Amino acid sequence: MKWASLLIFYVTLWSILSMKIAPVVHKALIKSFDEKLSDLSYWLMQPVVKRLEAVTFLVSQTVDLTTTRLDKTHVVRRKLK
Repeated sequence: MKWASLLIFYVTLWSILSMKIAPVVHKALIKSFDEKLSDLSYWLMQPVVKRLEAVTFLVSQTVDLTTTRLDKTHVVRRKLK
């Protein structure tokens, strides 16, 4: 039983060490590598609900909502016509 577990250990170790990670490379000229337009077109195609979910997710990643409160002191007063 000891030999079997030792063999499994070495086979597992060998399989881990023999794995190769292939890099993902995207080559482009710096002038043409502008993703702003493709990002903008992607998000404009998404429904409003999905866009709001993405914004909420990004805010929740940066702000700890359990200890930080949103500052609501800025008020804009406008006259009604």
